[in-house]
Amino acid sequence: MYSLVGAREIMQNLVVLTSAEGATPHTFPELRRAYRALLLATPRRELGEDPSFVGDGDELAELVRGFDLPQRQGDGATPAPAWRLEKAVSGWRHLRQQDEALGTIAATVVGTVFVTGADWAGSMSDHKHIGTVWLMPGRSWHMAEVTEAYVHELTHTLLFLDERRYGHFLPGSANVRVRSAIRQDDREYPGVVHSMLVAAELLDWRVRHHIPDEACRRLHGPTAALRMRAAEAHEQIVAEDRRHNLLTPRMRELVERAGHTLYAPAQA
Repeated sequence: MYSLVGAREIMQNLVVLTSAEGATPHTFPELRRAYRALLLATPRRELGEDPSFVGDGDELAELVRGFDLPQRQGDGATPAPAWRLEKAVSGWRHLRQQDEALGTIAATVVGTVFVTGADWAGSMSDHKHIGTVWLMPGRSWHMAEVTEAYVHELTHTLLFLDERRYGHFLPGSANVRVRSAIRQDDREYPGVVHSMLVAAELLDWRVRHHIPDEACRRLHGPTAALRMRAAEAHEQIVAEDRRHNLLTPRMRELVERAGHTLYAPAQA
């Protein structure tokens, strides 16, 4: 989303969504307060720059109960080890240092990051819990990979918000299955569209920040392979939309813009 439409349009989405529930916010602090009161799944208690990082206690147990976590051994509310929580915090700070505009957006739309002691690595967000991110850095992850996990989940979050404003998918889209750009498994069409847009965002991030494969290949794979998988997913998405009319004009526009990201570098 960020590389496709820019920070200004993303913030305009927030203004429109918060205005639909009451008075239009006219300053950035007003916008942040309105967003957190009306749209954030887990409201923040204060207007700090960073999200709440939760790694233990009753709050962690509550987040785990409410989040649709993958069913894997150890996914319960086991307290996060100190090294994992430290990686989550450091990755967030690195994101904000690397890109000031994206960091400001992240600080606005993400209210809670929770980390558990589960025995696997990855990340997750959910449209039912906008602004909450489950982040699970691996012990061997480089800082670039922790940051990519945030870019990944932030892209989902911004898409959830954009969909609230415009709508993204037409009836019947969930009945179509295509291959994912990230996991490479057969998934419902809307999920694959999200995965392709996430891949396009990650590719743009890597190019802009000159990130080598050795710094980021554990989480999303080498850049060339990620680009190939994303391009294949893009082709399927476009073909199925032409066949069945699955996308709204807004999402069709986003898919088209992502195609420029995926194909233009290879043609240069």
